[in-house]
Amino acid sequence: MNILLINPPFYRLMGLRYPSFPIGLGYLGSVLNEKGHKVQIYNVEHDTENKALGFLKITENYDNYLNALQDNSHPIWDEVRQRIQKIRPDLVGVTVMTPKLASALKVAEIVKDEGDIPVVFGGPHPTVAPHDALVHACVDYVVRGEGEKTFAELLDCIHGSKDAGEVTGVSFKTSQGTRDNPNRELIRDIDVLPFPGRDLLLDVESYSPEALGWMVTSRGCPYKCTYCAAHMVWGRRVRFRSPENIIAEIKYVKEKYRTREFYFRDDSFTVNRERVLDLCRRLREENVDVYRSCDTRADLLDEEILSEMKAAGCTNIALGVESGSERILKFIKKGVTKLQISSAAELIRDAGLQLSVFFMIGFPTETKDEMRESIRFMKKLNPDNATFSIVTPYVGTELYDFAVETGKISPNVRLESLSHQSPHINLSELSNTEFREMVGYAELVFDDHNKTKLRNYRIKNMFVPFTRLKRRFKRLIQPP
Repeated sequence: MNILLINPPFYRLMGLRYPSFPIGLGYLGSVLNEKGHKVQIYNVEHDTENKALGFLKITENYDNYLNALQDNSHPIWDEVRQRIQKIRPDLVGVTVMTPKLASALKVAEIVKDEGDIPVVFGGPHPTVAPHDALVHACVDYVVRGEGEKTFAELLDCIHGSKDAGEVTGVSFKTSQGTRDNPNRELIRDIDVLPFPGRDLLLDVESYSPEALGWMVTSRGCPYKCTYCAAHMVWGRRVRFRSPENIIAEIKYVKEKYRTREFYFRDDSFTVNRERVLDLCRRLREENVDVYRSCDTRADLLDEEILSEMKAAGCTNIALGVESGSERILKFIKKGVTKLQISSAAELIRDAGLQLSVFFMIGFPTETKDEMRESIRFMKKLNPDNATFSIVTPYVGTELYDFAVETGKISPNVRLESLSHQSPHINLSELSNTEFREMVGYAELVFDDHNKTKLRNYRIKNMFVPFTRLKRRFKRLIQPP
C-alpha cells in the first residue's frame, strides 16, 4: 500500500518553529516499510523554507492557531491538500496529541475530500479517548498505545480479508456504533524495532542535522506525576534499548546525516543507573564522538553518573522542576523536594555540564505567592536555559479528573485550548485577569533570563574558534 503518515500542524499555525522530526511516526514508518509498504512521512510542523519564528512568547501567538482552524483558505491547509493530491495515498495515518486533535481532524477532512481514503488516528489522545476521534466521519480507525504491531495488522485487514475485530489495540466503527478491541500487550524487547525512518521524511534534506538527532532509548515511566499521561501509552514498567542498539543508531545517523548533536527524549534517561554507566563506558570505548543532551529527574543523579556522562560526551541535562513551592510539588506527586533539585543543579554544574529546567505555573490551589516562589527558585537555580509553561489538564491525567471534579474546567472543554502554551486555561486560585498578568510576567522573566544567558555564552566563546586554530598552528610549527 502507498501509505502517508502525517504529523499535523500546531506550532507552525502560530507562525512558530518546532525543529525536530516525529520519532513515533519514524518508528511506525520503518516497521511498515519492512512489511513491504511504500511509506512517506509528512511532518506538517516542519517549515521547509525556515520562515517561522523562534519560541519566544508563545502564548501571545496561540490564538493564531485557533483562528487557523476556522480559516479554510489558510496556506498551510492548501499545502496539505496539494501534498495529498500529489502523493495520492491508499491510506493515511495521523498522530494526535490533545491540542492537535482539531488540526488532525482538519487534515483528515482534507484527505476525505480527495477520495475514499481510509484514515487512521493514533498517538496519545486517541489512546486515552478513541471516541473523540471516531465520532467524526473523517476518521475510520484508531490505533491505541504502541502502534507498530497494531498498525501493521490493521493494514492486513484493510488490504486483505482479515477482520478488524481480531486486532488488539484497535477501535473502529460498526453498524451498532464503535467498538474497542482489548488492549495490546506492550513490546517487551524494543531492540526488535528498526531505527526510526528518517529517510522516509518528505523534504528530509531541509532538516538540520541536529533535528534528525532526536532519539528515545527507553519506553515507559514508573512515576505518578498528576499532570502526565505518558503511562497510558508506554506503561509504567520501563523497557530499555540495549547499549549496542543505541550506539548503532547514533553511528548510523552520524554517518548518514552528519549529525553531531543528539537529544535523548526519554521521560527520565537516568532512571536505570547501571544502564547509563554501561552505555557511557561503551560510548567511550568505541570513541563515539558526539554531543548529547537528555531529560531526567533531580533524584536520579549523583556525582559518579554525571562524571561518566560528561566523559562520554554529554553536554546538557534538563530537569523537570515544575514548581518552586514544596506544597505544590507534593500536591502534584512529583516525588522530589526543592533541596534535591538544588543539589542536583549544583552537581550538574560541578560536572561541567549545562543545566536546563522546566517550570509550570497555574496548578489547582496555587496562589500568586507560590507562582512568584517558582520564579524566584528559577533565578536561584540560575540555569543555562529555562522553559516556562502553563499547567494543562490533559485528558487521561489525574490532573484532568481533578479539574473536572472541582469545576475548574468543563467535561466539554474545547480540546484545542488544552496546551502548555494556551492562555485560555486557568486552574489556579487567581482570577483570569490576574492569572494572565502573572503569565505575562513569568514569560518576561524567563525570556530575559534566557537572552542574558545566551548573550553571555556568546561573549564567553566568541574567541573559541580562533583559539583552536592557534593551537592547531602551534602543533604544526612545534612538532613533538
